[in-house]
Amino acid sequence: MRLSVSGKIIKEISEKIPNTIYAIVELIKNSYEAMANTVEINVCDNNIEIFDDGDGMDLDDIHALLIVSHSNKEYGVVKNGRIISGEKGLGFFSVFKFGSKVTVQTSKQGTDYSFTIDMNEIEGLEDIHDSNVDISESSSIDLKNNGTRIVIENLNSEAIELFRKVLDNSSDFLKLQNSIIDDNFNLTRREMVNVPVIGQVAAGQPLLAVE
Repeated sequence: MRLSVSGKIIKEISEKIPNTIYAIVELIKNSYEAMANTVEINVCDNNIEIFDDGDGMDLDDIHALLIVSHSNKEYGVVKNGRIISGEKGLGFFSVFKFGSKVTVQTSKQGTDYSFTIDMNEIEGLEDIHDSNVDISESSSIDLKNNGTRIVIENLNSEAIELFRKVLDNSSDFLKLQNSIIDDNFNLTRREMVNVPVIGQVAAGQPLLAVE
């Protein structure tokens, strides 16, 4: 007999994240440790988008990302001049504090990957071992373009209100910017009316255009 874990555990974990700032920092930290120089947060009417120009992810990286409370990073290791925390934090699963559906599009070394996770589907599983995440894979049109785009949908109205307040408050936004102490790292935000979902991204459109 093997140990089983209900799908509800993922939702409960995300709901117990201490606060909105902590949840956003978890996502920013992931981008920083992926060697991103710029992270852009877009708040739209019906979704939140987080872009970065980091190394992107391949299938091994995605597999590691989807393991709850797991990290394949060693604490204190310096990579390209950056100290990697190596903490086994909530990381990617912080997204579910803000919405129940997340789509990830990422590009690494000439290959594009994308997948979607719907918490409403996972929550209904008696055992998350039975779940499967379908990952699409294709050759990149722009071989020089790496990075990751995360789109959070089916937003939690209370959480998104707090999310907006954090970004609108200059003191709170400064806390986010100061969560990464690196002069070469830049965090920006943009308020948008609406943006296309992943499937509507034009072919060859970069994951993040840095001006």
